[in-house]
Amino acid sequence: MPDDLTTGAPSPVRARALIGTMIGAVGGRATVERITAAQFYGTQITTEPDLTTPTSAPDPKPIRQFWTRNRQLRFEVSPGTPTGLVYLRVEKDFWQRANGRVERITQTELLRQVRMQSKLAGVGLYQQLLSPENKVIRFSRHLADGRVEETIRVTDRDGDTYDVVIDLETRRPQKCTYQLPTDLGQPLQIEERYEDFRLVSDVWLPHRIIRSVQGGRTVTMTFTDIQLPPALSGDLFRRP
Repeated sequence: MPDDLTTGAPSPVRARALIGTMIGAVGGRATVERITAAQFYGTQITTEPDLTTPTSAPDPKPIRQFWTRNRQLRFEVSPGTPTGLVYLRVEKDFWQRANGRVERITQTELLRQVRMQSKLAGVGLYQQLLSPENKVIRFSRHLADGRVEETIRVTDRDGDTYDVVIDLETRRPQKCTYQLPTDLGQPLQIEERYEDFRLVSDVWLPHRIIRSVQGGRTVTMTFTDIQLPPALSGDLFRRP
């Protein structure tokens, strides 16, 4: 369990200093800010604790993800198959294709999840931390497993709030937590853990992201190929 350390008042100045240190360690501000697009290929495994048995085996599904800095996202699960899923964000529009049907995303939880993914994917997290449009404060400091962690709270221009935990030893983001509103009114706590950092075009990026929903359902995304092209085809972000 984390042990709280003396932190003082929440501080935007300390937050900016921590962000500068972290960005320097993952590749440098100039390198991060010039990235305009990213594409990812890998697999996704979803685990539902209530359905898991000692003999159950993981069922990895291929995934593809395309992201641009100007608020575009395309995320595909089992692409090219009849049961494949597509989630799409283009500026303020959100779409999904599931079971052969195309429709706007209106379900509160899914809408926020796709919006958050469009912000945090790839170098999105780094760029969110650097954005002068977002409010950041050094929120807390604690000790976990003998390591000092600092938490930065981000409130962005959309009003979304999320906490980014930085490991001071590695100077990399360790996890990000946020809440998803639901149609029932009770928010869900989401935690994304970042692991297996590798160098991609001079930037250290996590190749495994583990997303858990209040300690329940867990989605593990493992990327085998990440590329940072100068641009992506506009065809990728047309309505499915």
